[in-house]
Amino acid sequence: MTICTTTDCGNETSTYLCGQCVNDLQLWLDKVTETRQMLFTTMAKLDNTGPKNSEGGGGGSTGSAMPLREGAMDLRYALAMWEGLNAAELARDEHAHGFLAMIRELIQDAEKLVDLPPETIAYGPCQTPGCPAQLTGPPDAHTSTCPTCEAVHDVKEHRAQLLRKAHGEPKTPREAREYIQRETGLEVSKKDFENWVQRGHLTHVEERDMADGKRHKLYLPGDVFKAAKQVRDKLIKV
Repeated sequence: MTICTTTDCGNETSTYLCGQCVNDLQLWLDKVTETRQMLFTTMAKLDNTGPKNSEGGGGGSTGSAMPLREGAMDLRYALAMWEGLNAAELARDEHAHGFLAMIRELIQDAEKLVDLPPETIAYGPCQTPGCPAQLTGPPDAHTSTCPTCEAVHDVKEHRAQLLRKAHGEPKTPREAREYIQRETGLEVSKKDFENWVQRGHLTHVEERDMADGKRHKLYLPGDVFKAAKQVRDKLIKV
């Protein structure tokens, strides 16, 4: 017997998770399929909530619904890797202590997104010192006026963060590897990372000029974690 690896648990276990933590993880895993279906339904609704194309009178929806729809699509993609998994089997993984927090955050983010009216999303707390209000507005807004102090805030970056949240902020290869190890305990070597890129298992999402004067390719930590898990489960070859 050993001690459960979940932070502040302390229960005895023969795997990396005790029975209670396995049960807790399974409860969240059981929500995945239903949550992905809710997100799909939300995406379908959002297809019809954006401003209609005034030229031609026809159909397609664009505009304010699109960023929120993309957020739902990203969350569905991130949740797909957890669908159908069994907590008891995951408990034998040395990194199991970080799984519950990851899937719980994804599902909670999905539930918040589904509950929001199509025309309005939350951009976070007002940045005015001492103001307790939350900023809201259309998904395509550039600014949001605080309902309490009436200060006007630039929310473009808030909107970008919402769309990136499912996979994490784009990072350099080293930053992405360090982030995965810090958040999940999964160590990805520089050589493995480079091999995954070379074989097409990992694709950068943008290129950016950094402080060192060089142009770096940036990757999403969620994509790195997915590739590492697929290698471990022998779904892809390295």
